[in-house]
Amino acid sequence: MSVPTVSAIVVTHDGVDHVGACLRSLAEFAPDAEVVVVDNASRDGTPDAVRSAAPRARLLENPGNRGFAAACRDGVVASAGRFFLLLNQDAMLAAPLAPLAAALDADDGLAAIGGRVTYPDGRLQATIGHPWTPTRLALSWLVPARVPVLGAACARVETSARGYGRARADVPWVSGAFLLGRRRVWDELGGFDPAYFMYVEDVDYADRARRAGHRVGYSPAGRAVHAERGATGLREDALRWTVEGSVRLLGRTHGDAAAARFRRSLARILRADAVAAGLVARLSGSARRRAQAAVFGRVGRELAS
Repeated sequence: MSVPTVSAIVVTHDGVDHVGACLRSLAEFAPDAEVVVVDNASRDGTPDAVRSAAPRARLLENPGNRGFAAACRDGVVASAGRFFLLLNQDAMLAAPLAPLAAALDADDGLAAIGGRVTYPDGRLQATIGHPWTPTRLALSWLVPARVPVLGAACARVETSARGYGRARADVPWVSGAFLLGRRRVWDELGGFDPAYFMYVEDVDYADRARRAGHRVGYSPAGRAVHAERGATGLREDALRWTVEGSVRLLGRTHGDAAAARFRRSLARILRADAVAAGLVARLSGSARRRAQAAVFGRVGRELAS
C-alpha cells in the first residue's frame, strides 16, 4: 500500500453542525489525502456525521475530551503521511491543497506552513503573528482593555491584507486551525505539548521548531474559511484556556518571573473590566454585558488566586 503524501487530521468535539462541510472540502480540494478524525467524546452525534460525510475516513473515538493538542497527537500518530494537515472541524478548505504541499515539499527547512484564512464573511483571521513576548502579550491583553483605539490598531497589524498577500519563508507562528506540517519534524519535537488543552499550542510548537533550527512559513496559495465558533461572543472556556496557555508559554520562553508578572497584571485588568462591564450592564440592562462581567470576574479571580 502506498504511503499518502498528506494525512489530514480533524479533531472534533460536538461539531455536528460543521464537520460535514469540513470533510467534504477535504474530498474536493485534497482528494488524495488520508483522513483521520479524532473525536473528543462528542455528545451531539458528531461521529455519525463523520461516518456519513467521509465513510473512508479513519475515526478514533476518545472516551473523554482530551483537548485539542492531545487529540492532534493521537491523529498524527495514527496517520501515515509524510506531511500532516491540521484542519479545525469548523474550517473548510477553499482552494486545492496541492500548491501548499508543493511549497512545503520544495523547502526542506520548513517545519510547517500556513495559509490564508478568512471568516465566512470574508474578513481575514489573524493566523500568522508576532512572537509571543511580554510586549506582544501586553499589546494583546493589557493595552486594549485600557486604550481600545490602540488595541484595535494592534489587532489590525496581524490582520493586514498586505501581510497576507505574499509568501513568507519565516514567520513566528501560524494557526493550528489550518496548518500543514512535516511529519519528521513533528516526531523530532514530540508534536504539540498536551499540557495545552486548547489554544497557544500552535504558537508553542512553532517556537520550539524555530529554536531547533527549522522555519515556519506562510503562503497565500493555501486558503481556508474558518467559522471559529464563538468568535462573535466571549466564551469563558476560550478565555481561560488562552490565558493559561499564554502564561505557560511565557514561563517557558521568558522565565517564571515574567509569567507571574503577566498573570498578576492580567488578573487586575480582568477584575477591573468586570466592574466596568457590570456598571454598564446596570445602566443599560444589557444581558450580554452582565454575562461578560461575570466571565471577567471569575477568570480574574482565578488568576489572582
